[in-house]
Amino acid sequence: MIRTRHMLATGRRRAAGASYRASAARQNLAAVVTEARAQPASSATTPVAVSHIGGEGRPRDSVSGSGGSAFAPGDALRIALVDDDPVQAEELTHILTAAGHLVLSFTRPLLFQQQARRDTFDMVLLDGLMAEMNALDLLAWLRATRSPPVPVVMITARPNPADIIAAYDGGADDYMVKPISSAVLVARLKALARRTRFHTQASASVTVGGITLDPITTRAWVSGEEVELTAKEHQLAMVLLANLGRPLSRTYLLDTIWGLSPDVHTRTLDVHVSRVRGKLGLRPEAGFLLTTIYGFGYRLELLDASQGSAASCSV
Repeated sequence: MIRTRHMLATGRRRAAGASYRASAARQNLAAVVTEARAQPASSATTPVAVSHIGGEGRPRDSVSGSGGSAFAPGDALRIALVDDDPVQAEELTHILTAAGHLVLSFTRPLLFQQQARRDTFDMVLLDGLMAEMNALDLLAWLRATRSPPVPVVMITARPNPADIIAAYDGGADDYMVKPISSAVLVARLKALARRTRFHTQASASVTVGGITLDPITTRAWVSGEEVELTAKEHQLAMVLLANLGRPLSRTYLLDTIWGLSPDVHTRTLDVHVSRVRGKLGLRPEAGFLLTTIYGFGYRLELLDASQGSAASCSV
């Protein structure tokens, strides 16, 4: 009887401890979440959809925006969040989607690796403490396999200088120590995006190899002559020209231009790519090489006029 009572008491203490730790984790993020929800949404921000990929590697749940609308190139980022703490991942996802970004959340690093091999992300956020894989090992894998490199941000509770130095030496582009204000988080990601090669301001015109695109008026010119593009063709051209040499997955292009609409098929993307190729003259004789990457997507390259070749980037 005494042994039974002792075992019951021990069980109650362990349960209470687990409950306390879970409560503390939620309270640690409460101020950040309250701040994020209290901020008014920008008129330029388009709500987007978010998926959480759990233990089986399939979408666990989704929260849709206004009809799955696409966001303007340069305005929003397609972010991979790798964090095995579901509470923290949910709160970070809320903050980022409230800022207008599209977030794919992975609770297992191995599942993120599988997806990263066949998809394109504008930025990756890594939790510094994960049970399945060391965050520095995952960072090393990203730097060894992703070319051109994707910006990586480490978010962790470790403020030790040695940990910060190890992350930067390993290739991290930024290191954030929790707790962090939601406004500061969003601002630092925006600043990092400005410094990356593949980010363009949504209001800035793009001029490459005789092609000029104006995102405000959605007008286009080739060698000074205006070319008529539909709204979707213009968006596709903007994304391709702003990401020269970068392999872009079909999922990335569909999400960026059409949003998460279930009515859009990959054939729609192929037709638009073909039309943009023809209207803008994206051919070798014009200095461009637009290639199809089998099983992945597309890549637009600017040919070297002196050698007739393009720089290569691996998937």
